[in-house]
Amino acid sequence: MDETEHGGEAAVQDFDQPFAGMAATAFAESDKPEGFSDIMPSASEAAGMGEPHIEVDNSAMIAGLPVMMKVVLGSAKMPVATLAKLAKGSVVKLDKMVGDPVDILVNGHLIARGEVVVLNEASSRFGVVLTQVGKLSPGK
Repeated sequence: MDETEHGGEAAVQDFDQPFAGMAATAFAESDKPEGFSDIMPSASEAAGMGEPHIEVDNSAMIAGLPVMMKVVLGSAKMPVATLAKLAKGSVVKLDKMVGDPVDILVNGHLIARGEVVVLNEASSRFGVVLTQVGKLSPGK
């Protein structure tokens, strides 16, 4: 079968025809819709004579974004063969001692260190008291 029988190139040309001759045009200062003068660049800004400046308070928008916080008690390095033998009741020896500070990561970035504490013996919950906050080096 021929492409033109199914509309092929002829259909594409028919579709493009109503849009022929249309070109992107710049808006004049007077063409700006009411209330948009502060966010649409003026003719001089659009010509590269200046950058539009818009004051936006992003703090409220950013404050509501969720982050993932992880408290790392320690880590262990082992061969795959040892990993494959782990079963219920196996004990994995971590690289940290009881009482050592734990790393606190937010979205994978080290942001603090702290000490593990028991919050409420009745509910068996524990938490972390922050002891260092800010720019930290891993493993120190």
